[in-house]
Amino acid sequence: MTKIFKKVLYELDKSKYSTINEAARDDGQLLDELRMFLQDKRYLIVIDDMWDEETWELIKCAFADNCLGSRVMITTRIGSISNACCSSADDIIYQMKPLTDDDSKRLFYKRIFPQGSKCPAELEPVSREILKKCGGVPLAIITIASMLASYGPDQQIKPKYHWDNILGSIGRGLAEGGSAKEMQRILSISYYDLPSHLKTCLLYLSVFPEDFEIRRDRLIWMWIAEGFVQGGKQETRLFELGESYFNELANRNLIQPINFDAEGRAGACRVHDMVLDLLCSMSIEQNFVTILDGTQQSKPISHSKSRRLSFQNSMSELTTHRVDATSEVTCSL
Repeated sequence: MTKIFKKVLYELDKSKYSTINEAARDDGQLLDELRMFLQDKRYLIVIDDMWDEETWELIKCAFADNCLGSRVMITTRIGSISNACCSSADDIIYQMKPLTDDDSKRLFYKRIFPQGSKCPAELEPVSREILKKCGGVPLAIITIASMLASYGPDQQIKPKYHWDNILGSIGRGLAEGGSAKEMQRILSISYYDLPSHLKTCLLYLSVFPEDFEIRRDRLIWMWIAEGFVQGGKQETRLFELGESYFNELANRNLIQPINFDAEGRAGACRVHDMVLDLLCSMSIEQNFVTILDGTQQSKPISHSKSRRLSFQNSMSELTTHRVDATSEVTCSL
């Protein structure tokens, strides 16, 4: 909670609260600071991805009604939390609707087939079943479509048995009461469909915090430094190969390219929060990265051997350390 309150203050006034993260203040002091800052202001504050009711019960104390028409908007994936966030009859819940069947099909086919071509008749039944399991969720649709899309100059449509295998691996999908866990299952299929070198490069993205803007060139050099990019000793060749890794992950919609230049090349990327959740979970299982963010750690490092440490903070630069896998790491924080 301390981290959240400090981030809200920082986002409200980056100049005034430029050093708020280093300040030694408890939750009560930060709440008072927020209330005083907002008491004479008309504001719109968005709090994204609320996960539990107790968190909201504390956060809402900072936003007293000052009769100036201020609004607080909450996003959540859990219906009961949206109800808990309604404190008056004037509060409104907007339920995001899934894509219609036509929009789902349009998104799905646009990703798979070259511009202007249609879905072959023999693939239409299996494509309908896949879309039914995606439940109109855009992330699920584009993730599965990216696995079925063809890359390279030939643009060969993948055979029907490949489509059938994908359909069988989805499980019950999202249309039959599927939850975030089922969404993770769909995303994990996309992860396991990657070649081994891309799995490692993608897993490495767990060292970055949520919503972090990851500079493309920096990421590629980090991959090279870790030895993930193989294909020769010349730096130029390695970097070009790393660029191809970056582009393939973007083509598969596992990273979100941003900051395009005049030539259409992405200067950076972000990772969707659900993809990042999956990567962090796998990273913990494989002891790939140990994350310290000031509030919790992904694994007790005093009782385990860590390969990499990622020190994360919402308002400061990321620091990552690579550690020899055979030596035990002890940190005093």
